[in-house]
Amino acid sequence: MTVDNTHEAVDRVTAEIEALRQAKPQLEEVLKAFSPFIIMRQRWLATPELRRQPWFADELRLAGGIPLIKQRDAVDDLLWEAAARFAVSSIHQGFPWFVEDTAKLAEMLATGQATATGLLAGQVFESESESGNPAPVDQMQPGAMRLFRNFGRRFMLSGARQDHESLLQRCSWSKGYCPLCGALPQVAVLDDQGRKLLVCLECSHSWYFSRLSCPGCEHEDAQASTVFFVDDTKDETAFVCSQCGRYLPTKRLSLALKQPNYDVVSLGLIHLDMILQEKGFLPMSEGIWNVLTASEEPAEQR
Repeated sequence: MTVDNTHEAVDRVTAEIEALRQAKPQLEEVLKAFSPFIIMRQRWLATPELRRQPWFADELRLAGGIPLIKQRDAVDDLLWEAAARFAVSSIHQGFPWFVEDTAKLAEMLATGQATATGLLAGQVFESESESGNPAPVDQMQPGAMRLFRNFGRRFMLSGARQDHESLLQRCSWSKGYCPLCGALPQVAVLDDQGRKLLVCLECSHSWYFSRLSCPGCEHEDAQASTVFFVDDTKDETAFVCSQCGRYLPTKRLSLALKQPNYDVVSLGLIHLDMILQEKGFLPMSEGIWNVLTASEEPAEQR
């Protein structure tokens, strides 16, 4: 992708964020915190130097429901280091109360006191064990490290999704979890034809799924599921499964002209997360902004 195209991609997602800010000013603080990550993820995907050859993939195993991440090859250290830099920058811009932690983490990575591979590999690949954390990392605020690992993981996985785009497009997938990384969806979209598109925010992949089935427990029973919405906003709903007690925020969108940024779509639905969690339901997939813990908030707000 050229520099001009990179700027165009970043400008497009920035415009989507601004449109959401204008439509829902109550999300201002949330957008301040997470917009840098969303924009940095767009930059990550638009950087040719971060593209790699696809992992080896057995399409028969994929057809049998085994996600690509369980078939992956090794990922080189340079890519982990890039993901770590992008994650540190995202936190530094969006969470100023962690400025000392990001500075400390950047110094440790630069001087070799800690390695990006050691801190992040276990967050992406189950078979990779994280190396022991150096003492300075253990002394960092838990919220800063949680953000670092979450952001770093998402940079890596979204890059892998882009690298495997052609394979993912031609595979037939009917599971409720993601064919690339195995995560459950964090948001869904109903398209112009009323079809349900599940969206994995870990890697940004999306795939069609039965509208009446629960992605979490794959139970299909119209009597065991309900659609929740607030007031007259029927374009913003949540699928609620009484069988497993989980919900999935859903947005009705026209996908005919362009594909929206699904991180922005998800942020625009967090009021549903708040309401349904207060009612005792669990999110279909726990993300970095649909279950914001006190450790990510500035000290004065705790």
